[in-house]
Amino acid sequence: MTDIERRLSGEPEEQVTKADMEIADTLGVPLENFLNDFKKCSICGKYFSGYGHNPFPFCSTGDRCCDECNNDVVIPHRIRRAMQMRQQERRMDSLK
Repeated sequence: MTDIERRLSGEPEEQVTKADMEIADTLGVPLENFLNDFKKCSICGKYFSGYGHNPFPFCSTGDRCCDECNNDVVIPHRIRRAMQMRQQERRMDSLK
């Protein structure tokens, strides 16, 4: 079962994996800090620190995304979606 399948199924994640230890070592942070402070972006899969951003409506996994994906993917998607909804409302109003 992949990490994504496990998250979607609601199964608890393993506490500490070998990958977690390797990533913490690569980032140069103590493992405890990595586990508490770093999250995996639900869009690009990179690790980031901080609170992160809500990736909806681009991604509905309920996870968080990094600053870069929020700026490059989520916000443009939201703007396009809002513009499409506005155009649809104008079309509906013109039919009245």
